[in-house]
Amino acid sequence: MGTQGQEGEAGIPGKPGPTGQKGQTGIVGQSGSAGIKGTAGPPGQQGPQGARGQDGLDGTAGVDGKRGPDGDKGWTGDQGQGGEKGTKGESGSKGPSGYPGPSGPVGTMGPVGEKGFTGSEGPIGDPGSPGPYGLMGDDGNAGPAGVRGDAGRPGPPGAPGTGGGRVGSKGFIMDEAKWAQHFGGDAIKSPDGSKELPARTCLDLMSRSKNTDLKSGLYWIDPNGGRVQDAIQVWCEFSIVA
Repeated sequence: MGTQGQEGEAGIPGKPGPTGQKGQTGIVGQSGSAGIKGTAGPPGQQGPQGARGQDGLDGTAGVDGKRGPDGDKGWTGDQGQGGEKGTKGESGSKGPSGYPGPSGPVGTMGPVGEKGFTGSEGPIGDPGSPGPYGLMGDDGNAGPAGVRGDAGRPGPPGAPGTGGGRVGSKGFIMDEAKWAQHFGGDAIKSPDGSKELPARTCLDLMSRSKNTDLKSGLYWIDPNGGRVQDAIQVWCEFSIVA
């Protein structure tokens, strides 16, 4: 059941019905005071006493006396019989709107309607805030070898090494001293990712480079630690390193 509607506006009053029957007569009020006595006529001549005559006609009414006080209110008469039903009056003009009625009780919940059509796609929202850095991934596979560049000039001799060795690109053992003498001391101590001073890996470049503000980008990497001529250019991602 829905809520109760508002109360309708009152119609125009109908025409008056016919007059009812006359009620019973009320109780007679008190008599008024006597009127003023009229003036006496001139005396006639005394005649002989005749026989008793017939009663004379009533004299004319005297002058009305002053109005006496109102008598007591009479008893209310019985209610007259109801009159016949009058004809239907004309429709009245529209009255003013009534005050809003009280809210009706809440109806019972209707059944679930059918699923509507899918709406149109909304506008693209604002870009979200950057997510947290992910874990550092494993080193990728080495890319294909680049075009062999021209050989650079030999650098100055480095300090004597302390032992140990590196495997050259031809498979022979080369100690640190010979490595520094052949490729330059900076190639071991401070690689910068250039073609002349490649690093072993991106992590090796980040930990040993003199540049403390490395940006992600392409760098020259020599994974086997041999001749710089076989170094390859790879992408190093430093923005996700904690």
